[in-house]
Amino acid sequence: MIPLRDSVRSSTTPYVTWLLIAANVAVFLYQLLVESRLEEAAAREVLEASRRLGLPFVPAEAVSLRAQELYAAWLHEWGLVPLELRRTGGFGEYVTLLTSMFLHANWLHLLGNLWFLWIFGDNVEDRLGHVPYVFFYAAAGLAAAGAQFVFDPGSEIPMIGASGAIAGVLGAYLVLFPRARVLTLVPIFIFLEFLEVPAVLFLLVWFVFQNLAPAAFTPAAEGGVAYWAHIGGFVVGAAFCWLLRNRLRARPVERRAYPGAWGSLDAQGRWRGRRLGW
Repeated sequence: MIPLRDSVRSSTTPYVTWLLIAANVAVFLYQLLVESRLEEAAAREVLEASRRLGLPFVPAEAVSLRAQELYAAWLHEWGLVPLELRRTGGFGEYVTLLTSMFLHANWLHLLGNLWFLWIFGDNVEDRLGHVPYVFFYAAAGLAAAGAQFVFDPGSEIPMIGASGAIAGVLGAYLVLFPRARVLTLVPIFIFLEFLEVPAVLFLLVWFVFQNLAPAAFTPAAEGGVAYWAHIGGFVVGAAFCWLLRNRLRARPVERRAYPGAWGSLDAQGRWRGRRLGW
C-alpha cells in the first residue's frame, strides 16, 4: 500500500518537517556532487596507471570499478558501520550516528523516505511541538541505529538513510492519531485501487509485513535493508508517545476532503467511495 494522504489536518505550520526534508535533499545533492568528483578522480588514476603500463587505451570498466570503490569508501566513512563502531568506538564513529541519518543510496530511497515524512511528520510535529519534535526525531534515529547495532553488530555494510527516524515518526503517529485514516494506492495485479483505510491498519501492515516478518526470516548477512533499525525506531517512537500520551496536547481529529474519481472523504469524515476497516 502506498500512502497518498492522511485525514488529519495540522493546526500549525510544520517548519521542522519541511527543514528535515530540505536537509535530506540537500545532503543527497551533495552526495551526487561527491560521486561525480570521485568519478573524475578515478578516471585520472586509471589514466595515469594506463600510461605507466604503456596501455594504448583507458579501460572503461577499470574507471567504473575504481569510482565505485572510492564512493563506497566515502560512504563507509560517513555511514554508520556497526563493526567499526564496536571495534574503535572513536569520536568519528559516533558522529556517523547522526550523519548516516541524512545519507541515501539513490533517488528512490530518498523520495520513499521523505514521502512518508511529508504525510505523517506534520501531524506528529503539530502534537509534540516544533522543538520537542527535533529531539524526538533525533532520538528515534539514534534508537534505530542502536537496534540495528544490537542485532547485527558484525556488519561491515554502512547503514544510511532516514528510515529509522521516520519509523519513529510512524510509531508516534500510531499512538497519537489512532482514529485517523489514510488514503492509499493499492496495486492489485495490473490494477490500481484507491482505498481509505484506518491509519492503525496501514501502519501495522507496514510494520509487520515490511519489517518484522522480513527481519525474522532474512539472515542479517543477506539483507540489504536495515529492518531492525525500522523496528527499533517504530517501537521507541510509539513507546515514547504512549508514556507521555496524557501530557501531550490533545485535540479533535479534523477530517480533510479527498477529491477523486474513486471516491471522496467529506469534512464530516463520511467516505463516498471505496472504504476498508472500521
